Amino acid sequence: MNIPLIEIRKKLNSHSWDILELLNSKESLTYSEVQKKLGVGQAKISKELARLEGALLIESERNPMDSRVLDLRLTEYGLQILKLK
Repeated sequence: MNIPLIEIRKKLNSHSWDILELLNSKESLTYSEVQKKLGVGQAKISKELARLEGALLIESERNPMDSRVLDLRLTEYGLQILKLK
């Protein structure tokens, strides 16, 4: 099922937009860097990151140097949705 980006855009909240914009400013950031920069609690940031990853707007992968660390980055869809803001 393909959902148009315009429909996904309508469902994003301010935390989602903040995360997308933050990830757009860097090649990648860790989960903890995003949390610290936004000053959002762990439960809230986990929920938002899961929503964004589920919508294919961001992707995460284990850091090759430290498998406890998740590296986050925008996907092509994430870049496209920022253009619609």
